Amino acid sequence: MTMSPTPRWSFDVRQADWMNERLDDLMAGKVTSIVPTGFDAYARILHPVETPLHGDRLLRWRDVAHWGGQVLTAQSQWLQVAMPQFEPKLPRPWRSQGPAQGSLYPDDARTLAEIAGQFTDAPQQCWCCIWEGFGWWSRSWLSPPGQLAMSLPPSPVPIEARDWPRVHTPHRDYLLYEESLETSFMGAIKTLEGHSPNLWWPSDYAWCVGTEIDFDSTYVGGSKPFIQAILQNEELEAFEVAMTDSTFAELPGWMVRVVSDAVDELLSVGRAQVETSIGRIHFEMDRPSRLHRGAVRTEIDRDGSRGGSGHALLGAGSGEDLRRQLEFHVEGGFRSLAN
Repeated sequence: MTMSPTPRWSFDVRQADWMNERLDDLMAGKVTSIVPTGFDAYARILHPVETPLHGDRLLRWRDVAHWGGQVLTAQSQWLQVAMPQFEPKLPRPWRSQGPAQGSLYPDDARTLAEIAGQFTDAPQQCWCCIWEGFGWWSRSWLSPPGQLAMSLPPSPVPIEARDWPRVHTPHRDYLLYEESLETSFMGAIKTLEGHSPNLWWPSDYAWCVGTEIDFDSTYVGGSKPFIQAILQNEELEAFEVAMTDSTFAELPGWMVRVVSDAVDELLSVGRAQVETSIGRIHFEMDRPSRLHRGAVRTEIDRDGSRGGSGHALLGAGSGEDLRRQLEFHVEGGFRSLAN
């Protein structure tokens, strides 16, 4: 059953069976955990750092890498690009929260759709999956005390969609819709408040595009000519990747050592301070016991002013368990500073 207008929601979730059969487990952390195996070539498209919607220009990863004196590669991760080991001479060039996660920048989505339409015999029938968890049915506004709450904009996803069939993958559930790359694809993105589909492919399975909700990059699998067309397009920031390349955001060696030293300090005296090339991070820990959960508190000092704080509970466990928890939260402090 298919309904209209755009998005043209569909109940025919069997259309995704082919993809599910070829996806590796998300926790494997490979390119083929995001898009299916079996394609001749793959590409990674980097989401912009800043767009004209949040500033006065389009800022790409290569701009930030140049600022930090780094070489951008297919395996570069945002944290290492945004936080060079040594302090650059100029202030950091971005003011926003960094690259958007879980969605393509609309102009990039339009460019990719135009390219993709040339490498399928079925541009009029593109199947699209959108993650069910974007808060479509749980909207709220925070209003100052004493003021009436503003009326909420209607959700682009009908309330009855709560009961619709889902496309199931091992780690995500999606709603399915069908669009034409030539006419209605971008209209659906606009209706869905700028969210590009998290998975999309033509009915002839010539290629597949995947944007995992927690990632700042989009992955594409397809023919070698298709991937070359993406790489050669000047409007996209893209690199060729192998299907077995890791998608995990691994820390550079110098940062691993800094994290380890900070955890040692927390375990020793209950507090630590980390100086980085883009700011300072303060950590304090209340050690957990058999009777009480512990906690770790984080404060960010970015560009000479407070940049946010965090508080997380710690579970009881062995010394190694506590160390792993602290490593996770200290790494989280680094990521918060970089965004």
